[in-house]
Amino acid sequence: MTNEPLWALPINHEHREAIKSKNADIKNIGNKYGGSSTAASFLERFVEDGVAWAHIDIAGPSMVKINDTA
Repeated sequence: MTNEPLWALPINHEHREAIKSKNADIKNIGNKYGGSSTAASFLERFVEDGVAWAHIDIAGPSMVKINDTA
């Protein structure tokens, strides 16, 4: 599918704080708020400066059952 609507979600201080860990450099799960932005804050740690990237969160839509009426 193409031309789907999208928008840029924030990655801010709270999202970066949510992945801090006492036992590791970072953890790959945050708190229960801002899941998509928190996940993006995790991924941004692995992207070099100046590289365009996107986090496509398909966790919810991937579970939707589509009825085939054709």
